[in-house]
Amino acid sequence: MIDRKEIKQKSKELCKTAKPSLITMGLIYTLLSGVISALSSAVLGGNLSRQDFERLYYAYSEGNLNLVMKIVEKLRPTPAGSLINALLSVVMWIVAAGFAIFIINTVRGTGAVYGNILDGFGITGRIVIYNLIEGIVTALLFCLLFVPGIIYVYSHRMTLFILIDHPEMSVLECLRESKRLMKGHKWELFMMDLSFLGWLILSAIFPVAGIFVTPYTQTSYFMYYQNLIHEVI
Repeated sequence: MIDRKEIKQKSKELCKTAKPSLITMGLIYTLLSGVISALSSAVLGGNLSRQDFERLYYAYSEGNLNLVMKIVEKLRPTPAGSLINALLSVVMWIVAAGFAIFIINTVRGTGAVYGNILDGFGITGRIVIYNLIEGIVTALLFCLLFVPGIIYVYSHRMTLFILIDHPEMSVLECLRESKRLMKGHKWELFMMDLSFLGWLILSAIFPVAGIFVTPYTQTSYFMYYQNLIHEVI
């Protein structure tokens, strides 16, 4: 059994002492995520305005479904907007991979630099394939049965680390390896997720808290992976 408390304590210490700073990288990652999210919202037209909402509510309350459909159709993003949003999603996946690379290099002492945030572009194809497979399969499982969807997600939580660790392995091989490593550990990782719940709620209410919360949680998850690969033969 992996010691969750010890992992979290080591992660906190590393967040305080690591050079280059994990917190500074957390700031960089948070800013990049915010910019990409803002661009995505702008491309998709953002949220409903008050006027749009009132028009929709009035049309629906009057039973005018034709008008409802017209309003919804008008608010739908253009094909070009949808394409740009898809590209922004890919960039976000790549940046997340770069952030993971920085954490891996920091924990292992293998020459972390802030430029690692862009290193995910070197494995763009693998990152895109991985996220597409995970997104499609997870969505299908959750639509059919909730519990199998949860099990699938936890079975493959270590895939990104394996993908970065083993460039010689295909994406499918990385998914299978994560499933092997997580056998008998899914509940353990679920409890670790619950232990971060307060931090995640805080960062949801105050996004600036993500500057610390994201490095802290992701470093903890990588340390968990490190323990896992030494425990599971």
